[in-house]
Amino acid sequence: MGAANQIPPERLIDATDAIFEAYDEIGLIFFSQMPSQWMGHPDQPAALCEFSRYEIEEAERFLLRMGLLERNSQGAC
Repeated sequence: MGAANQIPPERLIDATDAIFEAYDEIGLIFFSQMPSQWMGHPDQPAALCEFSRYEIEEAERFLLRMGLLERNSQGAC
């Protein structure tokens, strides 16, 4: 990826915080889904509203690398 496709570190951290807020908002019953799967749905958590799908996907990748999210065999966490 080029620099044009990267988000600033502060924005990445804000997006990761929003993911945790979203899990708190909707409850752990949805922990089997990746947060980017909620983007654009009518029941999308409010915590994700100020972020683009790309930003949330980047935050997911960051959390996966950190070991704070884990994909299961279906691709969800």
